[in-house]
Amino acid sequence: ETAKQIKQQILGILKNHGLDEITANRKFDPNLHESVGQVKSDKKAGEIAQVIQKGYKMHDKIIRATKVKINN
Repeated sequence: ETAKQIKQQILGILKNHGLDEITANRKFDPNLHESVGQVKSDKKAGEIAQVIQKGYKMHDKIIRATKVKINN
């Protein structure tokens, strides 16, 4: 319980300083996402099938791209 509260406080502080998580919607955007592989899924070809690692930006500058696998 205490660990969850501390995590939420830290995330709140970072968000207040401009840190945002990059969302990985269906469409792959090479400016926001890094493809680390391809998989077969029920998604359309070229869509994001799986998020491997979350990405973050600070004040609209990419700190780390979201690592994803793309449907082929």
